[in-house]
Amino acid sequence: MKTKKNDAKPTTTGTSEDNLQMEKKIFVGNIPDNVTNEEMEKVFSNYGFVIGVVLVPHRKCAFVEFRSVKASRKILNLVNVDKDAIKILDTTVYIKPFAMQQSKDDTITNANPEKKVFVGNLPENATVQDLKSAFASVEPPKTVTLVIHRKCAFLEFENVKTVRKILNMFANGQKFSVLDTQVYVKPFAVQEG
Repeated sequence: MKTKKNDAKPTTTGTSEDNLQMEKKIFVGNIPDNVTNEEMEKVFSNYGFVIGVVLVPHRKCAFVEFRSVKASRKILNLVNVDKDAIKILDTTVYIKPFAMQQSKDDTITNANPEKKVFVGNLPENATVQDLKSAFASVEPPKTVTLVIHRKCAFLEFENVKTVRKILNMFANGQKFSVLDTQVYVKPFAVQEG
């Protein structure tokens, strides 16, 4: 059995109630391309009651929310002792605490996906305000969900027209930068269970 301590701590901007909600969630990386929500729920329900799974297939990751903090801590403790403990469809996945910053009380869901974009290649020290500033010339995003350990973010805008404009600008060579780092923009695409 390999021993590896995972010192990652969730980064939040909010109340202690928000922090408690965040502690119920985990990040799952290196998921197989063909995994389904049902398969994810089956694996993780062995550790506690699963409230929901959000797959982000183009990033090969997922977010799992448990009913209790005890369940998320149980699986995090397990992978701290044996990083190869969890397999999905014969693929070893890695588990980390859920760590993100949010500009509003918003979660990563597929509600209004046409009003959201995915932004990748962010610098490690990027903040919610940096992302708002980067897109302010088009329209400041309504919400920003920054997933720190994956160097990416999800931005939601007031209307679909703005999202189409940003995607067209990027497709036509417009460069968007955050803290002098060129980022890429894609349509928002998640599968939720």
